[in-house]
Amino acid sequence: MMETPTPDSTPADPIQPAGLLSMYLLVGIAILLIGSWAFYSIAEDVMEQDAIVQIDQSIADFVHASVTPSTAQFMLILTMAGNELVVVVSLVLALALVLRRRWRDLLLLGLAVGGAEVIVPLIKLVVSRQRPVFSDPIQVINNFSFPSGHSFLSVVFYGLIAYLLLRVTNSILARAAIMLAALAIILMVGFTRIYLGVHFLSDVLGGYLGGLAWLALTITGVELLMRWQARRRAWRLRMETNQPRSV
Repeated sequence: MMETPTPDSTPADPIQPAGLLSMYLLVGIAILLIGSWAFYSIAEDVMEQDAIVQIDQSIADFVHASVTPSTAQFMLILTMAGNELVVVVSLVLALALVLRRRWRDLLLLGLAVGGAEVIVPLIKLVVSRQRPVFSDPIQVINNFSFPSGHSFLSVVFYGLIAYLLLRVTNSILARAAIMLAALAIILMVGFTRIYLGVHFLSDVLGGYLGGLAWLALTITGVELLMRWQARRRAWRLRMETNQPRSV
């Protein structure tokens, strides 16, 4: 005989509190903490003129001595993938997301890229590190050096694109290709900044770590917000379903 549901036998909340700390959110929090700590460590070493500064200069001198005019021109094109291309593609992608009403992804894009554009100049002012100086520079930039904005933004943007694609991809090979492509572009952008003589190695590493921490904070924060909103909707729906109907 089938049991008749009692008023107390309401369905369990589909989004349990533990769901707020699912595995990938825990990973996001871990990346945020580790990335922030590593970024702070490099920034502190740079501001205190530790041994990393001497290593930076040695690497910068070695790379600059290997520069050729044709390769430098090629690097000037490739380095746009870390700034100009990001801005253009972000605007196009934002418009596409608005047209498709994908507000969650639009929020991610706006916070990640827009936030990076605000945060990097502020950190540069705090650290106030001068850029590499050469007698025959390839490119001259007048603002501060640490962290590399191109490296920071490339991690944020291409990391976010990879994250969005991974969410809708089940194939292991496709997932691997997405991650490798994003990693290749990110590393390429960082190398162009060193090759062009506009950043030290620690600037690029700081940009990578800062961008990783910011991306992890953005994704984790938005995911938590979405899950909290879903939990509220589920709770309200349950309350409305269980309310006695007037006869």
